[in-house]
Amino acid sequence: MNMKWILVLALLLSPVAANAEVIDQATVGNWKLRAQTNDRGRFSHCSMKAQYDNGIALNFRLTRDMNWTMSFDNERWNFRNGGRIPIQYRVDRGPWIRTQALAVGRDQLGVNLIESNRLFELFKRGDTLIVEGGDQTLRFSLAGTSVGLETLMNCVQRHTRGRR
Repeated sequence: MNMKWILVLALLLSPVAANAEVIDQATVGNWKLRAQTNDRGRFSHCSMKAQYDNGIALNFRLTRDMNWTMSFDNERWNFRNGGRIPIQYRVDRGPWIRTQALAVGRDQLGVNLIESNRLFELFKRGDTLIVEGGDQTLRFSLAGTSVGLETLMNCVQRHTRGRR
């Protein structure tokens, strides 16, 4: 992962600025969706989050520029901020995608997702996300993700219409 992507990921996953605000929110199945502004009051991104029984929350974030990330957070984790962890993930029996996750704070790992309609559709149509890193294999049900990701896309389109 080059330095540019690390900076983009850090900015995308950084805590919300003090002057930023939630301008829209909804619940779709087990997903909590939010639209937020940046610290200048301009629309920044839409995000969706689902909490799993294993204590980990799975998050997707789509920016006004259509960059998207996936992140995982768990209050029991204790990563070194800025540390990189090699991981691989796949949806169902699809190909493994090898990348590095970035520790954004002590309890969150973020991953830049490639800008690909194919990958977006894989997540929408998939049943299970499998993530391997270190000595752990994590599985996340993607039930309801199709509607959630479609709503996420609509959220960004609605808040950027005529404003790009």
